[in-house]
Amino acid sequence: MTGLGRSAVRRVSARHVAVVLAALACCACASPEVAPDPYAALAAEAVAGAADGFEADALADGVISESEYVEGHSRWQECMTTVFPSDSGVEVVLDLKQNGTYQYAVNVSPEAAAAIDPNQISIVQEQCMQGTIGRIAQLYNDALTNPEGKSHQELVFDCLAESGGVEPGTTVEDFVAEWEAHDAELQAGATEGWFAEQPEVRDCVTEVIGE
Repeated sequence: MTGLGRSAVRRVSARHVAVVLAALACCACASPEVAPDPYAALAAEAVAGAADGFEADALADGVISESEYVEGHSRWQECMTTVFPSDSGVEVVLDLKQNGTYQYAVNVSPEAAAAIDPNQISIVQEQCMQGTIGRIAQLYNDALTNPEGKSHQELVFDCLAESGGVEPGTTVEDFVAEWEAHDAELQAGATEGWFAEQPEVRDCVTEVIGE
């Protein structure tokens, strides 16, 4: 569902990813020295929708800490393994990536796949996200890996600029306009077209999507 490539994005400390809530965002907007938080609206929405409990507490102080992020995933995994214990043939794996974010996988053995309705696994995943990571994980991931709230195309441009894959004088606006003009050609396995003819762009797309 729900990583970004090398230094295409500026890293921030994984120990304290600040998610500025609506009230703090208003203060930030009033100061010319503080850029408005691109995730303030999403944070405010998360606070408003969080039920009492772990996630509400994690959001209450305006900061989702690394320990809260880790605990949320631990709670989610525990919920999943309660429904699908080790002898069920369903393995719930959490993988901490190099950029400090978790990627999870639910591996199902052939025997379990024949006996368990795939929809049941999806339903349990969604249920276990409620009150654990459903409202904090994406906020933490985005604030950590993309603190400026840049678009996908902007991040790809940053990656290209860093590797020398941008023609001199090309601006991010130029790149985004050219991308959007050829966006219909962006398909997995495409062998011709703008994206297929520019392997450096494909490489950066892959890096921005995940490492």
